[in-house]
Amino acid sequence: IGAGAATVATLRLLVASGLPFGNVVACDSKGILHPEREDIAQRRCEFAQKWRICQESNAEGRRGGPAEAMRGADLCIALSKPGPGTILACGPVPLLRAAADLAARAGWECWLSLEERMGCGYGVCKGCVVPVRDPAAEAPWRNATCCSEGPVFPADIIAWEAYGAGAHGAGAAADPQRKDTP
Repeated sequence: IGAGAATVATLRLLVASGLPFGNVVACDSKGILHPEREDIAQRRCEFAQKWRICQESNAEGRRGGPAEAMRGADLCIALSKPGPGTILACGPVPLLRAAADLAARAGWECWLSLEERMGCGYGVCKGCVVPVRDPAAEAPWRNATCCSEGPVFPADIIAWEAYGAGAHGAGAAADPQRKDTP
């Protein structure tokens, strides 16, 4: 995500390390780079590296924006201009909380991919619950199953004050709606 100097330099390193250029789906502020991008074609002398990415990457011929660029991706590298308006983050909880705090202060949208252990993958075992705010719940938060309701959540619904407060999993806490939990 982003097709400026930092992304071009990173892409060069990845391709030099063996990443097939055709497997790359690059995206700038106007969408996925591809050979029919007229805005770049018209300025190909000025943006030679970006034009090369248009010509040699995206073997599938995808069109669209960041969501389409990331569909089925094994890796997303986001090096875009300041003020993206949206943060997409995955990683350890402290990093995710920092991303959520940054987004809240800046007024940006933020989506977090949580890394809870998922025992069953269906939401039955409740081993991967994450405390989330839910206006429909009777309590201030409820335990959402990361495997079936996530693993991606909007950052503003995570109940950080309850995250990690229980022994039911890394993110779990005793569900305030259940009468059989402490």
